Amino acid sequence: MIESILAALAAQILPAVGLALVGLVTWGISLLKAKINSDLGKNALDQLNQIIAAVVGQLTQTVVEQTKASAPNGKLTDKEKRDLKNIAILQINALLTEGVTKAASVAVGDLQGYISKKIEEQVLAQKK
Repeated sequence: MIESILAALAAQILPAVGLALVGLVTWGISLLKAKINSDLGKNALDQLNQIIAAVVGQLTQTVVEQTKASAPNGKLTDKEKRDLKNIAILQINALLTEGVTKAASVAVGDLQGYISKKIEEQVLAQKK
């Protein structure tokens, strides 16, 4: 009698427990994937920021200094600033790997807008 009751209970409980375990495993996997994607995004943005700093620094030391030196007032024109920014964007995009581009795009959404803002931040930081 007790055995039949336990067998009936087990038949009812075991599928529910199995479903709960499958749900927990699925939830754990989704958390792990989110953590991995977050880490990949952070690493990609770190690499991108290093590339931006290097390109802006190199352009500042070479092209910007030469252009300022040849200008009558020692300053860049608005057109020269736009041209230099476009050159920086082209150089940065050429240095990015496909993996970094994908991961950074997931992290920020508008990758080109992010690059543009970071270039401006680097230029301002170098002026200080």
